[in-house]
Amino acid sequence: MSGIAGIVGRNVSSGKVTRMLHALHRRASEGAEIWEDIRHGIVLGQARRSIRDVSAKGHPPMTLNVGKGTPSLCMVFDGSIFNGKELRHELESKGVVFETQSDMEIILWGWHFWGKATPQRLRGMFAFALWDAEAKSLTFVRDRLGIQPLLWWRNRDEVVFGSSLQAMLASGDICRVLNKEGLFDYLLQGAVLQPRTMIQDVQALRPGTIRTFRVTEAGLKDEEEHYWQLKQDIDLARQLAPLPYLEQVQYVRAEIEEACKCHLEADVPMGSFLSGGVDSTGLTALMTHLSSKKIKSFSIGFFAETGMRDELSEARRAAQHIGTDHTEVVLSGKEVSEQFEHFIEMLDQPSGDGLNTYWVSKVASEAGVNVAFSGLGADELFAGYNAFGWFTEYALQEKPVLLDYLAHFLYKQWPYARMPNRSSRKLMCVEDIFITLRRYMSERVLTSTLNAPVRTSFTPRYLQRYMAQLNVSQTDSAFLRFAEYECKNYLLNVLLRDTAALSSGHELEVRSVFLDHHVVQTAFALPEESKWREGNAKAILKDAFKDLLPLHFFERKKTGFVLPINHWMERELNDKLCEVLRHPVAHHIFNQKFIRQLSRSSSAQIKRMKYLVLVLLAWMLAGKIESA
Repeated sequence: MSGIAGIVGRNVSSGKVTRMLHALHRRASEGAEIWEDIRHGIVLGQARRSIRDVSAKGHPPMTLNVGKGTPSLCMVFDGSIFNGKELRHELESKGVVFETQSDMEIILWGWHFWGKATPQRLRGMFAFALWDAEAKSLTFVRDRLGIQPLLWWRNRDEVVFGSSLQAMLASGDICRVLNKEGLFDYLLQGAVLQPRTMIQDVQALRPGTIRTFRVTEAGLKDEEEHYWQLKQDIDLARQLAPLPYLEQVQYVRAEIEEACKCHLEADVPMGSFLSGGVDSTGLTALMTHLSSKKIKSFSIGFFAETGMRDELSEARRAAQHIGTDHTEVVLSGKEVSEQFEHFIEMLDQPSGDGLNTYWVSKVASEAGVNVAFSGLGADELFAGYNAFGWFTEYALQEKPVLLDYLAHFLYKQWPYARMPNRSSRKLMCVEDIFITLRRYMSERVLTSTLNAPVRTSFTPRYLQRYMAQLNVSQTDSAFLRFAEYECKNYLLNVLLRDTAALSSGHELEVRSVFLDHHVVQTAFALPEESKWREGNAKAILKDAFKDLLPLHFFERKKTGFVLPINHWMERELNDKLCEVLRHPVAHHIFNQKFIRQLSRSSSAQIKRMKYLVLVLLAWMLAGKIESA
């Protein structure tokens, strides 16, 4: 895994890309290299850190020349391909003689033979940019689920792209101006909603997308196409539905096991994030079962004085049973405070989450691990959240009574309410329920916190419009629609974005086996009653792992991993909040009433907002971002 950057257009220079690569220096423990063709106005750069083929021949950027003269194709690549052996054999049958073991060489030859059909053949996590000298075109490709980041910006004459927002800004071509829509996203949902970013006019490439920019005499022409869509495979669903439940379990286990085998391919030390929950523990056990090497596992906890409970003891017992080389770290507020500026720098864009990923990635990296497995995606795909129970056919049949109307009225008056109560769920459409699950504040509260110049561009039903842009399938199953929405929203915009930024900052590649697209397709094709079985969340996933773990492990209720951020905000992080609230940028965005609440109130709702605002303002000040 590495970081990529580049520019195509008029008056490009290698100096800009060099600055961009310098901003990606944490990803570049093996250096950074540039390829340029100034005559055609193209400069590509990559910060190198190899997972496969660590030899000098595998150095990026990589070119392909099937004739004489200058290279016909050149690419920079971020990520890993897990079916490289199969593709290599197929290409060798066409007469290709490979010079390296690099994923990039496979993709280059694949593009030579298959063109834009190449991404459909790839199994992995990837973002790459490919220059075609003959067509005078630069093509961006991002993996199906959006595991790897790829950002871009353009004006009339130029396109800039990179793996991080810091790299984009380092080009010097992009104004450091806050995107108001990104601000609204963040305050409502705790994250910027892709394809938007927190910087005006910078966009994220959508998952499963190919975007091509062609250089013409009239300027840059661009086109976008989707090579994969997150939706139910109807044929596979029809194949799985009539199978007995135990055969469905076997099918799921076989798919996850095959994906795990593919993900275990690497030439560097590997480990696993072990939270103590079903997803990470089952995956770690499967890794150990399939690998000949001893797996290192890592867990994060915190002190009991915070008044909250972590899962360190469960993770410890699981590690002992599985037989991993286990490391656990107990976080203190003092450590979090001391590392906060470093965390903000690595975060790249503001997020209400991510601290746990920062710390577990830090611990794994310091232990010498280059690749870590994660259970990300299992909750979204196999119905791990309690909210899935709200969208079963039985739950949706409940009819409201008079008291439900009163309870719903009171719910709407509570400005910071996230989860709708049972009465409200009977009276709300399912799409509106989806939207409330991740919100930090209502639209009414949002507009009451912002100063007039900022809130004037906000319009009602903001999140409903965003949801419409996601093109969630119009299936009759609310259960399936919720899974798709969670994958396209929370998983993409919070979990995957934070993981990519914070793990790469520690020179670590995180592999999410459950997000292998074969596993994703299987999960979406399963009947909902196999995933949510008699009120048991992730039933089929638990049964798929049953031979690997003690029976009592599956009887525990899901607790989730939540750091005691509110506790730290009242203590070790309070001075940092007070400092940023004194800065003029805070008073430009927020009105005095809200700033006073943040400074003085200790209500649970305001505590949650304190951390969100702290991260936002700290990020803006560190990056010298103008609020405009």
